[in-house]
Amino acid sequence: MMTTSQEAEGAVSWLDKIEKLAACQPAMRWLREEGFQSLEEAWQACTRPDWMLWLLGRLSTSPESPQRIALLPVLCDYAELEDSGEDPFSLAVLKRVRAWLRGESQKPNVEALYAELEWHARTLAQYNLELAISVIRVLDAIQRENCSWAAGGAASGPKAMEAGSTIVRRHFPHAPNL
Repeated sequence: MMTTSQEAEGAVSWLDKIEKLAACQPAMRWLREEGFQSLEEAWQACTRPDWMLWLLGRLSTSPESPQRIALLPVLCDYAELEDSGEDPFSLAVLKRVRAWLRGESQKPNVEALYAELEWHARTLAQYNLELAISVIRVLDAIQRENCSWAAGGAASGPKAMEAGSTIVRRHFPHAPNL
C-alpha cells in the first residue's frame, strides 16, 4: 500500500515529465488545479483534443516510429471534420494517406503533395482553407521529426474542438506512457 507521500511523489513525477516536454501553461495549470493522481485520470477527464494530440505528437520519436504511424489516422479523422463538401482535392490527399496506412499503397511523396496543395489553393475556386491546413498538418506529421505542433494544431479548428476528445480516445483509449 502506498503512503500519501509516495502517491504525491508519483503524481509529481508524471507532472514533471509533462512539464519537461514543454507543455503549454494552460494545460499545466489545468493539470495542477484538478489534482489528478495519474496521467490516466487526466487523460480520461481531458476535453481538449489539441492538448492530447500535442502530447502524443511530442512522444512520437520519429516519422517512421510506431507511435507516429498510430497517430496519423487520428489526424486524418480531425482533418475530415473540416470537410464541407467543396474541396475534393484535399480529401483525395487524405485518402492517399489512409491507403498508405492500410498498406494498400506506397508512402506518399509528401513534397509533391505540398506542391499540389499549393497549386490547388492558388488556382481553383473550390477550396476549403481549414481542410487544406488540416491536411498540411497530416503531411507534416508524416515527414517532420517533431510533430507536436502539427498534431496539436490538427484538433484546434472549430469543428475539431466541438467534437472534443472523442476521436482521440477512440484511437487512444488510455494515456500514453511517458
